[in-house]
This record gives sequence, structure tokens and C-alpha cells, in this order.
Amino acid sequence: MTNKDFSQEDVSFKKACITANCKITTRQASKFQQGKGIAWKVITGRSSWLKKGNPGYEEHATT
Repeated sequence: MTNKDFSQEDVSFKKACITANCKITTRQASKFQQGKGIAWKVITGRSSWLKKGNPGYEEHATT
């Protein structure tokens, strides 16, 4: 399965991207399969999605 197919078909990857508030991309799918990237780190509890540069950061940083 290619990374493009994986990014379009894998439900757990899509949920991880939604939770991490990142785009569902082929690059993110490649990182996810290697155990890297923001989506992987957020679902494994190694990182918070609330980082500077991620969408939504400005909204929550002031609260």
C-alpha cells in the first residue's frame, strides 16, 4: 500500500490527524507509518497538538 492510499483509507490515521489538528497528507502518512510526525506523537501522548505553528494555536494560547 502506498502512502497516498494509506492516507486516504486508514481510519486510525485520519482520526490521529484530526486529533492532532494537522492536515491529512501523504507526507504525514509516511511519518505516521514510521512512528514519527505530529499525528503519531499526539496519539501516543508524547506531544501536545497545541504547538506554535499548528492551526488553532493562537486561539488557545491566549486562554
